Amino acid sequence: MDNTDLIESRSTIIRSNGDLISGDCVKAYYKGTLVYRGEVTEIAPNHELFWIMDVLTGRRRLVDIAELEIVRVEAPVHPADSQSFFTLPR
Repeated sequence: MDNTDLIESRSTIIRSNGDLISGDCVKAYYKGTLVYRGEVTEIAPNHELFWIMDVLTGRRRLVDIAELEIVRVEAPVHPADSQSFFTLPR
């Protein structure tokens, strides 16, 4: 599968947790399938691990950069009264 279909035009592939900061919006893919999407909440230095609040499940997830393809995406700009891209649907 060609991953260019999966990655938005304004995204960056993450190869190290040194490329991340808390609050970054990311998507994580396993073999071309989206498995997690959310905001980075914490980074484990020197371990290539980080946590996100996953909007697909509503839970905090530990993400391993070695196991998944991680893509930083631009968070869309929303008016203050609208939901974030990373807000769970009601």
